[in-house]
Amino acid sequence: MVEEKLLCSYPDNLQELFPTFALLQHINPQSYVGVPLLDLNQQVIGNLCIIDVKSFHTDEPTKAFLSVFAAGASTELQRKWVEEEKRHAYQDLEFRVEERTAGLVTANNALESEIRERITVEATIRVMAEREKAINGLILRMRQTLNLDSIFNITTTELREAVKCDRVLNIPLQTRLEWGISFRVYQ
Repeated sequence: MVEEKLLCSYPDNLQELFPTFALLQHINPQSYVGVPLLDLNQQVIGNLCIIDVKSFHTDEPTKAFLSVFAAGASTELQRKWVEEEKRHAYQDLEFRVEERTAGLVTANNALESEIRERITVEATIRVMAEREKAINGLILRMRQTLNLDSIFNITTTELREAVKCDRVLNIPLQTRLEWGISFRVYQ
């Protein structure tokens, strides 16, 4: 009767009518009344039933009462399903957001690392360019004079400025035959 979407009633002798139904053997019922639960499209989604150990006769008010309860149960069941679908959709969305956020965090960390690396490389290149400029200036000044003391003074000054130190020790070697070493400290 559920497939036909109609109320079904067996007022007494239920076990005799369905002797092989295992559920009935455990509770020893005598009567059954069932009303199908229908969705908005009038498709059966369940069954509201009364199983009693004594005879149960249904009159029209009882049938109407059961139909009202079946409609309420059907509505509540469908509401529960919608809530469950909404909860699953929300969980799926949360999972996708977390997954996407993790991907963005990873990408952001990689970009930050690359930026730090570039800043370090740029600073190194700037230092190298400043040193090269100092060396080129030093070579240019050295070419302008042949005076050894002047060359050492220029070298010392430029070197101190390039490496930012307070003293430079310059040790000129004497002739190869003299193996003696003399040194001067320039400040």
